Amino acid sequence: LYDYFLPLYLKTSNIVPTYGEITYCKEGYEYLKFLNDNYHHINIFAESNGILFDDKWCQLATDNLMNMHFSINAINEEYFKKTVWEKDGVYDVIQKNFNHYLDVLKEKGLSAFNPSVSCVLNSSNYETIVEFVRQYVSKGIQHINFYFDNIECETYNQNKSIKNSKVEEAIITLIELDRVLEGKVRLGYRLFVPTNDMSYYDT
Repeated sequence: LYDYFLPLYLKTSNIVPTYGEITYCKEGYEYLKFLNDNYHHINIFAESNGILFDDKWCQLATDNLMNMHFSINAINEEYFKKTVWEKDGVYDVIQKNFNHYLDVLKEKGLSAFNPSVSCVLNSSNYETIVEFVRQYVSKGIQHINFYFDNIECETYNQNKSIKNSKVEEAIITLIELDRVLEGKVRLGYRLFVPTNDMSYYDT
């Protein structure tokens, strides 16, 4: 990364590290710091679940004005345990790190660079869409993404005759929220449920 890509760094303005959770990667911090110290023109787009996004990472992200995205996935610990990880206390760690990052950005007058957040939707959390949006709009977040769980998407698409399903209700909720928030918050979602069956998209 440090040597082989040297010609690339002078020719690009954007880098998206895609090695899974960047804060878990052994070289993750040093590599992004290397880019920050030597190639100020490069915009870094990074994603984190927030668990290891401590003050060291927070300072690096604010120094570089990184475009950060956090996969939060829940409105509280109860739902986090249902949809992500059953271990106690993880959600609180994520919230602590996320809020600290927002505080540092605010202290430095950089709230315009607040991160985006996302939530994966499935049958155990469809009803939390509105509350998730409410929580992060109140924190000053201006870009919120929702994704449908892949396994449940396949189940839904194999039963196209299903009416008034939770999936459809979720899409309707997202459309309604999008109308309410238009011009204030960017809400990302699909108007269809993705599937691996290519014939589904035939017209």
